[in-house]
Amino acid sequence: MFIVAISFAIVAVGIWFVFLRPVPLQKATGTITHKIFKPAGEHWQYPVGLNRDFLLPTKIPIAESYIFGIQIDGSGQAAVGYALNTVASKEFEVGNRVQIEYQERGIPLLWKRLYVLDMRPIK
Repeated sequence: MFIVAISFAIVAVGIWFVFLRPVPLQKATGTITHKIFKPAGEHWQYPVGLNRDFLLPTKIPIAESYIFGIQIDGSGQAAVGYALNTVASKEFEVGNRVQIEYQERGIPLLWKRLYVLDMRPIK
């Protein structure tokens, strides 16, 4: 039982280190390499558990958006992605220069991912 508890504690610390620990917000500039339209859709959420009530699935609408690919200047890394609603996407086109704010998360020397939090045009 003690070994199971230690295993869960190690997994919890790993999840905290990769996804939850505070990391600095970084800024960079880049160029939009592609802009892909993602049509509106829906997601069905089904109730789970031991509750014996008659519960129906819930329909959750997903708004249409654009997915942007951004090549960060001076980075040999592949383009990072950022999703934005259609109204805010009107001011961005392929080839535009943008400034992004991102967080770098991962496991040192094994895995790294950039999470883009904001994108602004460079005037």
